[in-house]
Amino acid sequence: MKVGLKPDEFWEMNMREVDYAVRAYQWRYDKEAELLAHFTACIMNMWAKRRIRGRDLYRPANNAPGKVIDLEKKRREFEEAVRSIGPDAIPVKRGGGKVNG
Repeated sequence: MKVGLKPDEFWEMNMREVDYAVRAYQWRYDKEAELLAHFTACIMNMWAKRRIRGRDLYRPANNAPGKVIDLEKKRREFEEAVRSIGPDAIPVKRGGGKVNG
């Protein structure tokens, strides 16, 4: 997997651990991209009339200005993921009861 988990590692993890792994991957990706943007800006500044900074070229996804989370879109994505997993994956409500039962 792109996050760095093997399938057997993934299936042994709970959702919080998977979330931590995904966030760690995103953090590593952002740090690598920021470094690449910095060096790209250094090269571009040799020919640019105004100073270019790395943050002008790359801004991490979670720091993007005006980022709005569409909850309805996230709900549809979640339902699609549950459908693709199959009938064995029945989501559980926060109160402890099953959604369909």
